[in-house]
Amino acid sequence: MDTGPTSTTTTHHLMEHYALVPGETAVTFRTRHVFGLLAVTGALRLVRGSATVDPRDRSLVAVEAVLDARSFASASTARDRVVASPRFLDSTAHPEATYRSSGVERRDGGWLVRGELTVRGVAAPVDLLVAHRAGADGGEHVTATAVVDRTRHGISVPAAMAATELHVSIDARAEHAPHA
Repeated sequence: MDTGPTSTTTTHHLMEHYALVPGETAVTFRTRHVFGLLAVTGALRLVRGSATVDPRDRSLVAVEAVLDARSFASASTARDRVVASPRFLDSTAHPEATYRSSGVERRDGGWLVRGELTVRGVAAPVDLLVAHRAGADGGEHVTATAVVDRTRHGISVPAAMAATELHVSIDARAEHAPHA
């Protein structure tokens, strides 16, 4: 049941908090393998996430998200097992990948969110380009894109196995939430 926006007091004004809805949030990626000749697409599952918004101008202030590294899924179960292995995600030892913003600025009608993505216990900077879409269902909808360099997370495999960059797309639904 939506009880409306919840707020946290800052020194000057109140902030609104939103929870990303895992079952209504898609985190997908695309990359290449076999020396860049073949496309690979897939998805990861959102465990939980949050966004903080300044209600004065509806600007995004902060973002956090946790992904289930064990949920990595592409069109190949054999590839999925390899990606889950210690050579790539090491999802047994590191079952979650986390993102935490460190700064947000307005950019092209949306926001550039600077932050750190932690994969395999290794944090590296990742920028998100975020856009807001009005939600007719009482929630808020956002889309985001990012480019993740796997080598910055200690994943170094030959180019024949995997491209350096993964292009990530996020389509998320957020609902008003109490601040923890």
